[in-house]
Amino acid sequence: MFTNEYDSYIFFDRPISCSHMAFGVTSLRNMRKFYEAWSELEDNSASALAELQNADVEPVEFRQVQLPNSIGFPLAECFFSSGRFTFRLPPIISLFRRDFNCLTDVFAYVVALALVLRECVPELGFRGECLSLPWFSDGTMDYTSLIDVPSGLFPPGKRYNSSVGHFRRLYGERLQKLVIDAGFSCPNRDGTVGVGGCTYCDNAAFHPNYSTPDMDIITQLDEGISFHKVRYRNAGKYLAYFQAYSNTYGPVEHLRQMYSRALSHPEVVGIVIGTRPDCIDGEKLDLLEGILKDGLPGWEREGFGKPLVIVEYGIESCYDSTLKRINRGHDFACAEKAVRITAERGIETGAHFILGLPGETREMLLEQCSLINSLPLTSVKFHQLQIVKGTKMEKEFALNPEEFLTPTLPEYLDLIVDILERLRPDLCIERVAGEVPPRFVNSTRWGLIRNFEILRMLDVRLEERNTYQGIKVK
Repeated sequence: MFTNEYDSYIFFDRPISCSHMAFGVTSLRNMRKFYEAWSELEDNSASALAELQNADVEPVEFRQVQLPNSIGFPLAECFFSSGRFTFRLPPIISLFRRDFNCLTDVFAYVVALALVLRECVPELGFRGECLSLPWFSDGTMDYTSLIDVPSGLFPPGKRYNSSVGHFRRLYGERLQKLVIDAGFSCPNRDGTVGVGGCTYCDNAAFHPNYSTPDMDIITQLDEGISFHKVRYRNAGKYLAYFQAYSNTYGPVEHLRQMYSRALSHPEVVGIVIGTRPDCIDGEKLDLLEGILKDGLPGWEREGFGKPLVIVEYGIESCYDSTLKRINRGHDFACAEKAVRITAERGIETGAHFILGLPGETREMLLEQCSLINSLPLTSVKFHQLQIVKGTKMEKEFALNPEEFLTPTLPEYLDLIVDILERLRPDLCIERVAGEVPPRFVNSTRWGLIRNFEILRMLDVRLEERNTYQGIKVK
């Protein structure tokens, strides 16, 4: 398609999304090392990105470009050899469960990519012109039907407001949550509100092994940092995430001691508190507002004047009939009140929802988006319902499986896209799916796919459907 008077360079793309590409320029003598790193990417995508970035391929430089019209595929390879521009979709594409029937899209991407490279790497001496593609009815490429994502609305290369990108835009680096089990309980278990807890819940299934209540908070944080420094090498600072059970369920003085202990860790810049909407009141909000606005004695962190304070409420559903059925112990009005009085204090407020609870239909999950939009939320989390062994819901599912949504992974991704389209674009999306260790669940319908792989698939699906978060919000 294009020729190049040099044979001494190869190009490999590092897509940030299908619309943004970073690529390196390196000598052909390093091609073997590059392909070894690329093979690692295909075989073990959990560590591949870091491995590719650290591969000893001696790049001349890295550059980043934005592809026109957001055309593209998640991963591709392009290089120059023997004076010819070559493009190949690698085997990892199968990870996305795609069906590449539309060759016109593939070739449109190749043309767009070659044009961009010719413009941004003029020193490599591109020459030639784009050839018409005969399988287009009029011999041209018309991109007018493609939607342009509003500039600056989301983190670079994204079609939704991702939490990682959100923190990077605000603080210039990734803020990683470290899960803490501080030994709190739940009013829906001890008889204050109810007994037995929510029908889907086994809290042990939802937090990592380094987080156990018999360990001191600082020890949990240290072990969490050691864990995440391997998993997320670019994490800059950390948030202490009080996750297990209801982390405002206790006397205020005890809460003060727990939060202050976590904030005393030198690498922690804030706290995230997961709790129930019926476990908050004015006195507890006074405590949280005081930490947010006044800080703690002697507390200083570079780039942060005061600690960050975020409260996440488990709302789970906007439908009272569902909340009653799962023995939640509160109604939606309680959740709405908790969110509003928390946000009024200037505290970032998040909410957690489960998709696929018994009795709820796909249409109900889309309709509740308008209620979510009406709340003064900063962030939202979505988890697919996972049937945990030994819970009351496992028995209910065995008796009445037809009352549960059990989407395949492609169906679930389409549901998430439909939901994103209906959510305010300013809402930060913390999660779109959950992970539970296989030993806790009675089936793993999607296999052992990890959350970061689902996020990559979501990027692809948003591109395929040519849409973005908030596009259908009136």
